[in-house]
Formats: sequence, C-alpha cells, structure tokens
Amino acid sequence: MADLLGISLVYYRKMENGDRPLSKQFEEKIRNSFFKKRESSTVFVGTNDYTNIRFQTLNVREVVSKILGLNVENFQLNEYNRYQYPFYISYGHINVYYHDKDIKAGVLIEMSGQACREMEYEFEYHQKQRTWYDFFNDCFLYANKKAPENDDFVKITRFDLALDEQYNPQEGNFDLFKLLTSAREGRWNGRKQNYSAILGGRRTKEGMINDGLTVYFGSKQTHLFFRFYEKDYERASQEMTSVEAIRDMYGLRNRYEISMRKEISTDFIKRYIEEDFDLADEGVKIINDN
Repeated sequence: MADLLGISLVYYRKMENGDRPLSKQFEEKIRNSFFKKRESSTVFVGTNDYTNIRFQTLNVREVVSKILGLNVENFQLNEYNRYQYPFYISYGHINVYYHDKDIKAGVLIEMSGQACREMEYEFEYHQKQRTWYDFFNDCFLYANKKAPENDDFVKITRFDLALDEQYNPQEGNFDLFKLLTSAREGRWNGRKQNYSAILGGRRTKEGMINDGLTVYFGSKQTHLFFRFYEKDYERASQEMTSVEAIRDMYGLRNRYEISMRKEISTDFIKRYIEEDFDLADEGVKIINDN
C-alpha cells in the first residue's frame, strides 16, 4: 500500500494508526488505488478442451441431431463397448455412447480436445457459425422441452477449460518452475492438499528434446483438478521442431487446464449460460480462488 501511495512504510503506518493526519490528497490516492484497474501483459485464450454430457433419454438419433447438429447415419458403429454402454458410435473423434433400455444412463456424448476442435469446425462451416455458448444452451433447452420436471435429465459430467498463455518475448511469461519451487519450499497455500510434477525429455539423433514441465494440483479423483504445463515444449516435441519455431508459429507458452466434474462442471456451465461470461476470465478467477 505504501508503494502504491508513493510514501515510506513508516509514514504509511503512522497514517494508518492515526498518528499522522490523512489529507484529502491521500484520501483520493487511496480511493484510486482500490478502484484502479490493474493492467496485465499476460494474454489468455480460453478453450473448451474436454466435454462429457449425459442425457436421460433412449433417443440417440434425436440427441445427435438436436445437440450435435449431425446426422447419425454418418457415425460409425464400433464393435467394442466402453463405460458399460452396450452401443458406441463415433464421428471422427466425437464419441456417443447409448443404452436401449437403461434410461438413466441414456446417451453420453464424449468430446476430447481433438473432438472439440472438430466440433468447432462443424460450428463454423456447417452450422451457421454456432458457438459453444449456443451448444450448451441447446442442451438445457432440449432438457426443458423433453423433461421440465427432471433436474437430472442433462448433466455435464466433465468439462475441461484450457487457458493458453500467449508468448510474450518483451515482458516475459509466468515461470512454472517458480510455482513448483514455492510448493517444494512450503510457500504454496492453495486449497488443494497435494501437488505433483513431471519434468521429462529424451535424447535423439538431432540432440536432446525437452518435453517441458507439468505441475498438477489436487487429485484426478476429485471434482476439481489443475494441470499446468509448458505448452510450447509439448507442441515442439509433438511436431519434432524447435520451441522457438512453435512460439513464432503459434504464439504459445504455458497452458493452464482446469478439469471440472459432476456437480462442479454442471453448475459452471449453467452459470455460463446465465451470465455469458468470458471463459478465460472465469478460468483465471477459479485458479486464483484455489
């Protein structure tokens, strides 16, 4: 506070204790300090990186048509089963599991990160520039129409929000190693009780390839889990190129993933529909709160 006001800590403490008079000038400075918007050089891009949605209905054809906006005839029927569902169909990486008898299990849509990108392609080029907001809103509109008295008709059983921190060569980026050091030295005071980290790499003919640092907070068995990692290193490893090339081409640095499940994910999406907030801003709030 003394730094914000441009005075010494001793002088500030005297004003705070009432030993020095508080002038109108300092009253205004204090007021402005609390209401000043903090400018940040960090730019985040928020994306839907994993979504599971369950509907209590046996009408898989209608769910595929009304929710995904796709034709069930274009899906492939898979011979093996998953998640104890007797039927499993897929379109690219978009998976749909369904029952023909158990209405509570009903129909489950599963979209990994790659499937979400495929769905966005459908939104933009085949569904009149539909958005994720439209998609989730359609899920609950469908539920209200089919079973207005059933609060369990639709559930977002998993939603992963990814925040990509854009590479900033001028002012730098957040250092995940500092976060890991804080945790190791006991200076991490988060809500989550445990953390873990992976730092990997491998030797190749072209030289050493680093996979970067990944830090986990919480447990994958809980309903809220965090995974922070150096996205530029991961992408460089995948594309067999340099980290510098990835930063130039994609502008990537770190990724912060928030994995929400069950009640937390359903409540988050309901609030998203009601408030239409910016996903990246809301993701930052969740991280800061935890």
